[in-house]
Amino acid sequence: MSTLIRQASIIAMDDSHGSTPFVGDILIEADRIKAIGSDLGPQRADTVLDGRQRLVMPGLVNGHLHSGEALFKGRYDNMPLEL
Repeated sequence: MSTLIRQASIIAMDDSHGSTPFVGDILIEADRIKAIGSDLGPQRADTVLDGRQRLVMPGLVNGHLHSGEALFKGRYDNMPLEL
């Protein structure tokens, strides 16, 4: 199963594209990004999405941690959050 997103505003965050948004296409096969470019040309895809007026960016990952609290993981699972 493949999906092609056409003409979306893309923030790629990689070495070749940098962090500056550009308008381009993304080809996704199964659950992996196969190609990103300003114009991928004709591609065979099961689904083609119009990406105009849309932003495609990497997922946001919560890297927030209070390091001292890491030692308490699982210690208070049986208590309400408020306590």
